[in-house]
Amino acid sequence: MKKSILFAAFMMACSLVAAQTSGNISLENPEFKYKPYKPVEFSVNAGYNLTSMIYPDLHLTSASQPGLTFGFTAQKNFESIGLRLGASYEQNRSYFIDENDPMHSSLSFKQSSINIPVTLLYNTPSRNGSCLYVGAGFNMRYSLGASMEKLNYNTNQLQWNTHIVIGLKFKHLYIEEEFGSQLNDLINSSLKSKMGTAMLKIGFRF
Repeated sequence: MKKSILFAAFMMACSLVAAQTSGNISLENPEFKYKPYKPVEFSVNAGYNLTSMIYPDLHLTSASQPGLTFGFTAQKNFESIGLRLGASYEQNRSYFIDENDPMHSSLSFKQSSINIPVTLLYNTPSRNGSCLYVGAGFNMRYSLGASMEKLNYNTNQLQWNTHIVIGLKFKHLYIEEEFGSQLNDLINSSLKSKMGTAMLKIGFRF
């Protein structure tokens, strides 16, 4: 009787160990765990942006107009951490309302630039081919030309920005929202000015 009880306990213990080992293998085996990132990946993207302007020294109120953006990126992944370098063309547009004469103001701003962002990203793990990611970084923006009606000024050709991103990957596709804020002044003069952007992008990874 004692031998039967000991044998039954031994078999139960072996079953528990086997089940535990099997569970560990199924969780840790790369074949059972989808990784939404590759060691190196490239992408192309396109989207639109909204630009806000701040001129604290002028009696102007800024309103956004849609602008275009498109470009490509190269990304190096270290498991869930990624480092991304990109290059894009960006068009920024906005218009202004003169607070002293709101019924007759017709000021508009337009700028084209080459944008080179560097972004550090964190990818959340996933099993179904999609994942969320967040990141932050800085931009070097080179202005190709800017114009603003009724005001004679020149923008700084070299502009520095910080940005944060949040996005969702669907295997080869992704959708991303980016918010940027300018560090140096927009205008090359004593006039204080800043520019902020909000961009929505859709991209394809390969």
